Amino acid sequence: MPKKIKGLTNNISFRLSAEIILKFRYNEVRKKSRDYLHTDTIENLHDLRISFRRLRYSLENYEICFNKKEHKLTLDYLKFMQDLIGEGRDLDVLEEKIKQLSKENNLEIPASLFNKIVFQKEEIKHNIKLELMKFLNDKRIKSFFNTKS
Repeated sequence: MPKKIKGLTNNISFRLSAEIILKFRYNEVRKKSRDYLHTDTIENLHDLRISFRRLRYSLENYEICFNKKEHKLTLDYLKFMQDLIGEGRDLDVLEEKIKQLSKENNLEIPASLFNKIVFQKEEIKHNIKLELMKFLNDKRIKSFFNTKS
């Protein structure tokens, strides 16, 4: 069941619902970002990806409520973050799929392939963490989502 969002009722304006929902989604992204920065597990990366996707799609739905330039800049930034996180997630899925196929078909996969995937995963994890720290401290983003935290 979806989380209940405090302050969201049937009798508020579209603009106010945008502020409430976007702040809620932004705070979810902040929490999931901190979780991932603390512990960079496959599960935390997956949760982080979902939180960015929810924020991005919510922002797309409320486009008419915002200055076009600020909306586009913010949306482009969210797309960039979502794509970067998606790269990390894709490598996790690829690694698991190769392991599964190897096991199911009794195939020996060269260690060099797994080493390459692990190296790329570490590289992308590093990049994700750097970009998350920038995102969490971005004054324009904080201002857009109207938060001081």
